[in-house]
Amino acid sequence: MRARLSVLIVSIAIAGPTFAQSTWSVFAPEDGGFSVELPASPERDPKKQGQYIAQSGLTTFIVEATPLDANMFQVIASRDRKGTAAILQATADAMIEGMKGTLRNSSTADVDGQPAMSLWFDNELKGSPMTAALRLVATDRYIYYVFGISPRGSTADIDRFLGSFRVVKDDPRAKSFTTVSFTDAVCGKIPPVPITFALPGDFTPRAVGQIEGGCLWGARDDLDRVTVDPAQGDFTALRRGVFRARVSTEVVCDPATGIFDQTDGTGEEGMRRAMAATGAEVITWRKGRIAGLPALQVVADIPGGRVYMLYLGNTKFNSNAMLVNYYHPTNRSPADDQLWARFVAGIQPAK
Repeated sequence: MRARLSVLIVSIAIAGPTFAQSTWSVFAPEDGGFSVELPASPERDPKKQGQYIAQSGLTTFIVEATPLDANMFQVIASRDRKGTAAILQATADAMIEGMKGTLRNSSTADVDGQPAMSLWFDNELKGSPMTAALRLVATDRYIYYVFGISPRGSTADIDRFLGSFRVVKDDPRAKSFTTVSFTDAVCGKIPPVPITFALPGDFTPRAVGQIEGGCLWGARDDLDRVTVDPAQGDFTALRRGVFRARVSTEVVCDPATGIFDQTDGTGEEGMRRAMAATGAEVITWRKGRIAGLPALQVVADIPGGRVYMLYLGNTKFNSNAMLVNYYHPTNRSPADDQLWARFVAGIQPAK
């Protein structure tokens, strides 16, 4: 998140003044997500995805859509208001610190039903006293930075700018998810468990191997790539990414304690040590319960990519555990963290 703030701050610092006559109009990008009023046509830097900058005189206006990482998604998508407020506050604090600003006041109020925080602060830009305003809006896909900065004492334009920001509900970038029964999710290879999964609506299933082979979910061309050799799954060169659900063969779940173990008695700490020994850098290690089942979620960076794993226990079959992996596309992006987090959040008790 600090890296994205640095990009935003640099964008402000290098922007030069323009003096064209202001004509306010509503701007809504083609890829959706939001609309806002601006006094000039914004520019989009192709190197800074999701950022739009407009200028009028000595005032700069910026909107940036920053994808949520997996941890943020878990908090915001679960409608954890306290946790979301903490994320927004930490983001605002980092912004003020990065700009060496002095806070004047702040407030919290939803924007189109989405949690939001607004703050006004003073700072200096190239030796000139400035007033800045920032509105942070959290959705289950992005945190929107709505930022304006103008010479001190002249805030009418940035107040209008912030107040005009709207979240567009029918964001075409949000791909539809479909609720799938447990039996369908595992291609019928594991006895039923009373939970459901949510998977991208255009993903289809494909059974592979015996029980341990499991069930793949993905776009047809990706599934064809993976199963060229049915005995050896090839998860390289993926376009969209593939989910795989199967019986866990190397990790078991203790039915009494819900603890996961790699069959050597060292439990979850042993699993973590074994992963670290391979050179993996753990990004997320979260033990808890999902849809009433013991769960262990692991996201880690390894040479050549990132692994996404979710163990679910008390399946009452073989190892008493199942494993779900997500194999990301060749060109991994923050959208893959978001997709994984949405998948995990979408596991629910069956109605």
